[in-house]
Amino acid sequence: MQDRGAVWKTPSELKSTDGIKITAIIGAWSALHVCYLFFVILRFTLPFAPALPSLLPARVFARKPPTAVYVHIPFCRRRCFYCEFAVSVVGDRIRGNTSATMARYIDTLIAEIEVTPLLNINKQDDRLLIETVFFGGGTPSLLSVEQLERILEAIAHRFGLSPAAEISMEMDPATFDLSHAKGYQAAGVNRVSLGVQAFQDNLLAAAGRFHRREDIIKAFAYLRQAGFDNISLDLMSGLPHQTMAHWEDSLNAAIALQPTHISIYDLIVEPQTAFARYFTPGVAPLPSDRATADMYYLAQAALAAQGYDH
Repeated sequence: MQDRGAVWKTPSELKSTDGIKITAIIGAWSALHVCYLFFVILRFTLPFAPALPSLLPARVFARKPPTAVYVHIPFCRRRCFYCEFAVSVVGDRIRGNTSATMARYIDTLIAEIEVTPLLNINKQDDRLLIETVFFGGGTPSLLSVEQLERILEAIAHRFGLSPAAEISMEMDPATFDLSHAKGYQAAGVNRVSLGVQAFQDNLLAAAGRFHRREDIIKAFAYLRQAGFDNISLDLMSGLPHQTMAHWEDSLNAAIALQPTHISIYDLIVEPQTAFARYFTPGVAPLPSDRATADMYYLAQAALAAQGYDH
């Protein structure tokens, strides 16, 4: 999932996320064929619109060249009931090394990287090395280690990758084990965003999540054992049947793990989602607007008290 909410982080976590965005997005398919819709989304310009700079204010193009890359991996084991993102459901037993569809996607993604315009060039025609790479989804932790390595190698070959680059990866509990975590770390990933959402099994099930509380604890332990010291946790407020007691328990459980960074999202009931068919915002079993505001204030106080800056 992409960030849409309040973010708390420790003072040492100040990396930039501006830059090139390379997104290969699956459109749709039937049992007989697969239709891919691939987009390369570039900051400030599009390869098929060379006249665009003349249509926008000069100050837009006066910024320094981008030195960050976003890579979209649009595969999930299940579609969460609140999700409106461009994702493809592959089932509970599929991983990147066992899916022909995912393998074709990775091949096409790498081909897109190889033809993406070089925007990380300054006025002296010097290539600026990429400083930040972010793998979002979808569920990037369904990738095999070899697939991740291939993508990073393609980025390094095309754009140049700083030895000190921050390489972040969204990961979901119960989609990886210790060997995967060690492989991702060895491939260069040095920051993980773990999609926790809640610590209550009934709330996770009601949201359509694949994992449970025990999986969260195991996943975090795997990441620590693999050597990750920069880990972010995602939590969601405003879930169906969620109470202040649930929310306080989730906050305390997240803090107890001592992650580097905690992101808080308030549920948005998006059109075309399962939640949009079942629920009306602010009406039970969804918490009221007042209750979700109180959840935000509680998170602000609890996290600030533990040294997390907002």
